[in-house]
Amino acid sequence: MIIEIPKLVLLSPEPEQFQMYLDTLRDFRVELCMVNTVEEVLEKFTLGKYEMLMVHITPENENQMDYLIGHLGIARETTLLLGIYRTARPGPDKFDFLLNMDDYTHPQMIKELLQGILSITQKVKAQTDLSAMLIHDMRSPLQSILSYTELLQNGVFGELNKGQMQMLGNSLRLTDTLLELMSELGDVLRFENKSFHIRPTVFPIKTLLQDVIQAIWIQADKKNIKFSFSGASDENFDILADRMALFRVLSNLLTNAVQYSPQNSVIRIEIGRSYNGDAPICFYIRITDSGPGISEEETQIIFDKFYRVHSGSAKKGFGLGLYVARLFIEAHKGKIRVNNNREGGCTFHISIPFGKSPE
Repeated sequence: MIIEIPKLVLLSPEPEQFQMYLDTLRDFRVELCMVNTVEEVLEKFTLGKYEMLMVHITPENENQMDYLIGHLGIARETTLLLGIYRTARPGPDKFDFLLNMDDYTHPQMIKELLQGILSITQKVKAQTDLSAMLIHDMRSPLQSILSYTELLQNGVFGELNKGQMQMLGNSLRLTDTLLELMSELGDVLRFENKSFHIRPTVFPIKTLLQDVIQAIWIQADKKNIKFSFSGASDENFDILADRMALFRVLSNLLTNAVQYSPQNSVIRIEIGRSYNGDAPICFYIRITDSGPGISEEETQIIFDKFYRVHSGSAKKGFGLGLYVARLFIEAHKGKIRVNNNREGGCTFHISIPFGKSPE
């Protein structure tokens, strides 16, 4: 499965100095979009998905590379980045490939190099497409296995002994875990392929939090963990957001808080609004647990794909929950971060701008 026409964005403020590369690219079957400014690049990646970004780095735009890479969002992880320079060499952590124009002066050398890089982008895209197809095709049989197992557990086909019931319970939990993984992987692929779109509606924020707490109440009750509201929680103000997406984010954060917090502890939840004069500009949610905390190094990478916190907890995961939470929040033009508390535990901070002033 190979894509026939890769989509490329080329940023070149000085096309006349880049002519040899342009002529070489035209020899390949590629869909090339050429822009002159960093802002145009970011606009292209906001509207669509591209397999590759080529950047002609010049003394005029070299100071904008940090801004460009930092604002690419998820495209930084799903797009191959090629930096081409002559005098303004960026740091090696910004691009997947770095080429010095003075080292590649012959058209055949450039053609062979670009052909190899384009081949890599095609293979990565093919793997992504295959993953999406497998996830889609695996969900139906997993759902069927879950349904059949539940029928057995409910005694539809006869009474079972204690050992058999225990084995079926384990099977149900493992099947639920696999379905959760399929759902998270599906979310990631939809984001990476630009096929996920938030569907905002107006709803009261505190009501959403109460629904999330009700959904995870059993896990919390087993450890005698209580939830405490503070801040502007009494107001229960309306927000404009994708309710299901925000439910998934809060459910993930609160489930983690329950799993990492000790017995008989309290999880604090604070919600409120930030103002510019009398006008609210964003709402925020803060969740504070009583767990072991997170190392300072991990606070910078905890929202990366497949990253799992190294702690003494027995909790198992795939390293996708917080990554998906980050994607959902960023889709709302919001931010999510975490910090440790002096008294122990950590606090997750979410802030999302108001789409419109709540009524």
